[in-house]
Amino acid sequence: MHALLHERLGTTDNPGLVLDLTSFEGYEEPSAMLEDLKVDTAHANDFGRIAVVGERRWMEWGARVVNLLTGSEMQWFESSDTESAIAWARDG
Repeated sequence: MHALLHERLGTTDNPGLVLDLTSFEGYEEPSAMLEDLKVDTAHANDFGRIAVVGERRWMEWGARVVNLLTGSEMQWFESSDTESAIAWARDG
């Protein structure tokens, strides 16, 4: 996934990003979380807007972590509002 991210970032400046966490149930092991954090910190300022789609219980936890890692504009969307999340991220 990291290679695909680099490829896409090379084609446009400050693209929008949509993270769909609807099915996210947590990390299976600490190494997976650490790998995610490496990617997050490596690309902390590469996105103009980050739309996060998911259930409320993960949004509160994720907001605290992500706000420490990025200067990008972020907005949360309920899983039923994915189309709005995509449009918002694209228009940034």
